[in-house]
Amino acid sequence: MAAVPVSFRSADQLFTDLLTLTKGQKDPGYSSLILKFVYEHRDERLSLKNPPGATLTIGNFNSTIYKGKKNILNGWNKFYLPDIVSMQVLGVVTGTSCPGDHLVLMTCEDGQLYAYDGEELHLVAVSVKQLRNKGIEYPADKSYYKGEAFPNTVRSYSDVLRTNE
Repeated sequence: MAAVPVSFRSADQLFTDLLTLTKGQKDPGYSSLILKFVYEHRDERLSLKNPPGATLTIGNFNSTIYKGKKNILNGWNKFYLPDIVSMQVLGVVTGTSCPGDHLVLMTCEDGQLYAYDGEELHLVAVSVKQLRNKGIEYPADKSYYKGEAFPNTVRSYSDVLRTNE
């Protein structure tokens, strides 16, 4: 299904609706509110202020190139950030320098916005307000790679042998 272009006024209203969901603190109920928002606005497009020409198409996990790959979603939840979270996909950003031009935008209980580019999870905006007013920062100053959440994990069998000597 083709994405439906959204007028500037309704795009502003979409951001306003999304802003009302954020409270600025960790909220376990936030994820279900985001799911509802995505369901109600799926396939609508929003132009982002940064990077120039970038567009967010609202959608869920099944709207991404990772559809059907639950292990990818599970990885976003468990293997990148220091704490286990419940990531909710907001949509896909196109018009960026992301390889393949398919940047998955998501959020979790902390209300910050993260983007997955196929390799790393980037902190692209600290809030929906920043997303609306400034767009996203990609590539971001802060990014996470798979496994970064486990810095003290033994790296190899030889490391285990050395500690047992």
